[in-house]
Amino acid sequence: MRIFSLLALVALGAHAWVGMWTIATDYLTPMALGKSATAVRFLFQAVCGVLMFAYFVWGVQILWGI
Repeated sequence: MRIFSLLALVALGAHAWVGMWTIATDYLTPMALGKSATAVRFLFQAVCGVLMFAYFVWGVQILWGI
């Protein structure tokens, strides 16, 4: 059961990453933010990646009781 819960957690993380990447590439554009758009988009995606990794580790700790 833990394996399937872990797979669901991975699927949720992948789904969240695709959604946040889509938001970043659609709305954080040079037209909207000017020259700093690339840096803002990179920072946004880096923060999202770190948060998703932290949530994944937290979920593993909850599931496996580490």
